[in-house]
Amino acid sequence: MGKDFTDWIRTLHRVSLALLIALGLLAWTSSVGEPNHYDDGLYYLPYINWVSQYPVVPGLGNLHGRLAFNSNWHLLNALFSFNFIKGVYFHQLNCLLFALMSLYIIESIDAVVRHRFGPSDLLKSSWIVFTYPLIVNIASPAPDVPVTYLSWIVLFLFFNLLQLKENSDKSLFLPFIFVFSAYLITLKLSSVIVGLVPLFLFTRMFVRGNAAAAVKSALVMGIILLPWLIRNVYLSGYVVYPFAALDILKVAWKMPYESVQAEADWVAAFAKAIPVEAASHTPLSGWIGPWWESLVTSEKMIVLVSGTGLLVLIVLAAFGQKLPRRSLPLLWILAAGLLFWFVKAPALRFGYGFIFFTFGTVIAFLIVCLQPRFRYATLVFLIIICLPAQWPAFKGFGAIKGQVFTFRPYPDVAVQSTRSTCSGLELFYPASGNQCFGAPLPCTPYYRTNLKLRTGSLADGFEMCR
Repeated sequence: MGKDFTDWIRTLHRVSLALLIALGLLAWTSSVGEPNHYDDGLYYLPYINWVSQYPVVPGLGNLHGRLAFNSNWHLLNALFSFNFIKGVYFHQLNCLLFALMSLYIIESIDAVVRHRFGPSDLLKSSWIVFTYPLIVNIASPAPDVPVTYLSWIVLFLFFNLLQLKENSDKSLFLPFIFVFSAYLITLKLSSVIVGLVPLFLFTRMFVRGNAAAAVKSALVMGIILLPWLIRNVYLSGYVVYPFAALDILKVAWKMPYESVQAEADWVAAFAKAIPVEAASHTPLSGWIGPWWESLVTSEKMIVLVSGTGLLVLIVLAAFGQKLPRRSLPLLWILAAGLLFWFVKAPALRFGYGFIFFTFGTVIAFLIVCLQPRFRYATLVFLIIICLPAQWPAFKGFGAIKGQVFTFRPYPDVAVQSTRSTCSGLELFYPASGNQCFGAPLPCTPYYRTNLKLRTGSLADGFEMCR
């Protein structure tokens, strides 16, 4: 195995090898830095702390609403967190995923460098452009990284599936698309729009008379989704959280409707850059201005290029211009994904998967169109995809400072304790700010006087005093 890998490395062009080394440095320098995602201390690490000590806690969302944001990525991080080492967090799954993605795309970059590429290689290589926006979260258990990468893989496999001339319903791409699409929803609810891809494939299977294959694929997705839905019910009392309109269950630990709606309003307000109290009733004309002003210049460029470029590609494909074959279904799904993101929660990080893939599609398809007329199109493409990856790697190399193999302790958080008035439950809360990090359980930044234990044990969960 080691010899095969060495032989494979030797086959790479020097430019490709240099880029692979740069990506390795980028992962290295970023993974040894302190996590700087605000949600780490707010609820990522506290939730992982709960999962590490208790299988599932009914009504955990009553303690802190964000703890009911049920992400399977945090379950996986809890499994590999080395929590048996007191005061240490080791959350490097995002780094591992980044390394695997780098190895996955480097052959396509090598094909572009050697000028032996097809549209699939261009599209696959464009992933490099977006290493930097996500690399800042590589030392964090943030689900944004796997959601973006897996969304990108689903869309890329779908593109390749569309290029097949025959027997596409028996392609090995299909099981990966169905499994990844279902798993994505369990990582972050905003990725539900990726479900358009399996929905399209289900429909096509039925039209072609492959109903049995469609049903089997749906069952596989259901097997993945069912445990996640059950866990939602345990954590919040709702099948889908924080979707308060789907209020169909009556359980003792159920979160109050107002609390669930407040969490949904907070997400919308954050995404649209408006006050929380205005989130539920502000029209498009009221939030589009503040939202646009909240974006930095590079984000505005990505949004404009993705949106306008996608419209151009749809028009070109509709009029039979030279684009990769059968690409119109992909373009329509990308358009629907961008529209859903823009209307529901237009924070860039909530739509990284679709936005970045759309941006890469625009670049790759335009190169396909320009290549016969512009001899330097490939060189321009290589410069675009390489510079964003290389510069942060070397810029951050000086941040290592000999701490490469050092376990990082939780930030010290001073906590105070108080007693819930309706039951005498002792709660811990941060002396300042609203981040608990690895504070003793149960810690919450939001003191609720009507919170109580269901049976006197943390393992049996929380409910509100009636």
